[in-house]
This record gives sequence, C-alpha cells and structure tokens, in this order.
Amino acid sequence: MAKLSDNPKKPKFVREEPEVRRKLLIEATLRCLAKYGYGGTTVEVICKAAKVSRGLLNHHFNGKSDIIVQAYEYMSDKLDNSTRGLIEEIGSEPQAQLEAMIKAAFSPPTFTKEDLSIWISLWNLAQVDPQINGLNKRHYNKYRRSIAQLIDAVADEKQVTINSSRAALSLTALMDGLWLEWCLDPDAFVPQEGEAACLDFIKRLFT
Repeated sequence: MAKLSDNPKKPKFVREEPEVRRKLLIEATLRCLAKYGYGGTTVEVICKAAKVSRGLLNHHFNGKSDIIVQAYEYMSDKLDNSTRGLIEEIGSEPQAQLEAMIKAAFSPPTFTKEDLSIWISLWNLAQVDPQINGLNKRHYNKYRRSIAQLIDAVADEKQVTINSSRAALSLTALMDGLWLEWCLDPDAFVPQEGEAACLDFIKRLFT
C-alpha cells in the first residue's frame, strides 16, 4: 500500500496576471495615502503594504509619481462607477438622477473615512503637482458638467430659468465641504444629514 508521501502532489504555481498585480499595488498605495498622507507614502512603505519587492513595483510603474497618478485614476473611476450604478437603477427621470448623484456622494463605497482621507491627500497634492492638478481639473469639470446637464433638464421640466453652471459649482462645493468637515470630525453629522443638506439645496434651486 502506497504511503501518502510516496507520490506527493506538488502545489501548482499560479502567476498573477499583470493587471491583478497592478491593482494590488494601487490599492496598497491608496491605503498608504489614507494612513500616512502623501509625504509618508514612500515607495518602501507601498511595497511593505503590498508585500512585494521594490523591483516588482518598478516593473509595473515608473516610481512613486506614476503609481500616484494611477491611484487618482482608480479613485475617479470608482466614484464614476458608483454614481453610474445608482443612476442606472432609477431610470431616466432627470431629478431622480440628480438626487442619485447626491446619494452616491454620501454612500459607500465613496463616502468612507478611508476614501475621504485619500481624496484630501490627492487634493493637497494637486496644488503642487501639475499632472495631478490636470487630472483633478479634468475629473471635476466632467463631474460638474454632468450635474449642470441634469439641472438644465430639471429646469426645463419645471419651466424655470437657472444658471446651471453656477448651480453645479455651488452644489459640488457644498458636497466637497461636507466631505472635508466629516473627514475632520465624523461626529459632526451623519452621512444622511450631508445628503439631506444637498437635497435641500436642490429643492430650493427649483422653487
């Protein structure tokens, strides 16, 4: 009778796909940004968090600046996808879509302590890094245009005249301010209150 050790099965070596490794490194970078801020997020810290060698990080990214840029793109896509998901659930009614965008801004996976800390780090970096600044402008311009288009659509339905660009600017500033306030003091309000404050703004806008 053969013993179990006579024909041991060797574990199969599974090589992770490059995109999987890139995602793991980006997610480790985001965790580091949330915990240590940009200044404390070094290549060594990222590698330690991801449990990989510096050589592997350099194989997939051109250093810290490159992986931070990719991390910003990842966060932007995450926000866009969560917003799009809620909008698709409620149909094509403009006011419902506008309210869904507000709800997305105050709901997971967007509205979490970690994600808001990451955004604060990226916003600070945008002040001094031209590439991040450009990404930030592109993202916010697209986001504000989406809101302005919905405001225009609702205004047409209600037959009121509104400066949609200015209203979109005010609404995004209100949301960003609430994000910052909650990140600094999570006891200041609950997410539902932040959402309600923005919905109140929309309600007054069309009356």
